[in-house]
Amino acid sequence: AGWEIGDLLGSIYGRYFTKGGGQKVPFPIIVILAMHHSLGTGLGLPMVMYFRSSNLLHWLCFDLQMAGAIGLSIAEYTKLLDISQPGQLLQFQVLSFISLVVMVVTRGFHYYYLCLQVAATLVANQEWALLVFAAIPFFAFTIFN
Repeated sequence: AGWEIGDLLGSIYGRYFTKGGGQKVPFPIIVILAMHHSLGTGLGLPMVMYFRSSNLLHWLCFDLQMAGAIGLSIAEYTKLLDISQPGQLLQFQVLSFISLVVMVVTRGFHYYYLCLQVAATLVANQEWALLVFAAIPFFAFTIFN
């Protein structure tokens, strides 16, 4: 939750307190970040408080965080490649494919499976308020994923 709050505050600071911030960080980006981070923080904290020993929670967090780390790492590395050279073009293609596979598996198929399992756990534990609250980020993250 700390990183999400820091990221949002950093973007707000960049927009309103730096020269040219309005052009560097448009208002719609602030709105999207606010929604995205509030959903993650809003669901993450209650889940950790009540289900900290749940393998599903840790698996879901790992998938989302690791997929982001792999995707961003590959994206940043491929920016350095000169795709006019055949060897570097091949690197770009292979790494882009790896990134695609990681995203489709972890933020696609496996994400839905884990969300359904978490929902089933909440139903089994009769955590109705948390289930209703969890439905919002489950569906909203579907848009972001």
